[in-house]
Amino acid sequence: MISISTEQGVALYLQKENAEASSYLPVLESLLSRPVSVCHDWETVHKAAEQQTISMLVFDLGIEPSVSELEKLKRFTELQPDAIRIGAYKPHSVFNRASYGNYCHRLLTNNGDGVDLQIALQEASRARRVLSQDKLCSFVADIPSLPAFPVISGHIANSLSDPGTNARKLVQLLDKEPHSSSELIEQVSNACFILQNNVSHLLDAINIIGVRQSHSMILANQVFDQLPQNSHWSSFAFEHIRERSLLVAGLAQEICKSVKAPAEIADQAFLASLLQDLGMLIFAGNFPENYQRVMQEASDLKQPLYAVEKLRMRVSHTEVTAHLLSQWKLPPAAVEAVLFHHFPTSSKSDEFSALTALHIADAILPNVTNVLGCQISSRLNMDYLKRLGLDHMVNQWQKIASGYKTSHPGCGGVVCSFA
Repeated sequence: MISISTEQGVALYLQKENAEASSYLPVLESLLSRPVSVCHDWETVHKAAEQQTISMLVFDLGIEPSVSELEKLKRFTELQPDAIRIGAYKPHSVFNRASYGNYCHRLLTNNGDGVDLQIALQEASRARRVLSQDKLCSFVADIPSLPAFPVISGHIANSLSDPGTNARKLVQLLDKEPHSSSELIEQVSNACFILQNNVSHLLDAINIIGVRQSHSMILANQVFDQLPQNSHWSSFAFEHIRERSLLVAGLAQEICKSVKAPAEIADQAFLASLLQDLGMLIFAGNFPENYQRVMQEASDLKQPLYAVEKLRMRVSHTEVTAHLLSQWKLPPAAVEAVLFHHFPTSSKSDEFSALTALHIADAILPNVTNVLGCQISSRLNMDYLKRLGLDHMVNQWQKIASGYKTSHPGCGGVVCSFA
């Protein structure tokens, strides 16, 4: 049974009128032990969302053409940002997975097996519980200086809902953003994970890494640009955190390719990798003395940094990062990947996900350079990989990682550790 009480809102199921009985509807009612409100069009869903709290929406994809349906899904997300959203599709159906992945916690094949739905709801519910904790919300509210969501990223995100958006359209959107354009060109030219040189034009840079990945890099750049190095902080260079994030994002992409992961998972893993350590810069910039002591204690005790953060600061940098990304309405699966990538065994899913890719990439690449020798990156969890049947691929991923510039200042050359 899913631990979502009736008081937390109404559960909706959206399916075509006169359609064959959906296999997920009885499963959902059984999991919740209460009736589920059934809708047959998005207008009814929106009306319900305007009048009451919705705890979750499970919907069959394809009730309307994808462009129209995406707009209505986006509208529902705006009305009920805290609702869990699960999209169900028939096997072999064709749709824009990456676009739906921006708004859905999960995309599932409606094949009559309710186990995947149960796990999806459990995972999304777990993340929602963590991110809505009073101690986390109050902690974030009291942080003196937080980065704001970049306006241009909102414009690009809206544009990406249109299947016709391509590299040239993105160039047009960035026409009045010369700094973002030059940053992207420089990163693609010098990036450790791309074997390209002498990229001098924005269009070439976007074509090399793709439109969605370009958007993720622009978003990350504009966020990190709001967090300059604190003069009272010397344990690590903010720029090194930023540079290592690019390494992790590139390796996460390679890992996704190696297992033929769907496009939306690769996109989510890339975005999550770029922003995973944002909370560390927020801690170091706002609470330098306290965070210095936390890092020193983690180093002295040889404990993971996030564990000592929880002990001494009541929240971890991953929780603060995920909370902020959730407030910005970034893809839910990317938010969950950031939140849980240090302890992936907490996930009950046996499916490869953005969480999987981020965890592996972060653990395999060397630790970020820091004067205290603190363990900042993840420790590769072999039990988790064995459960997913992926442990035999570790050597392959390590070979890929060895081709990166691991002597880069963002990586201190510390050998990957295993848990």
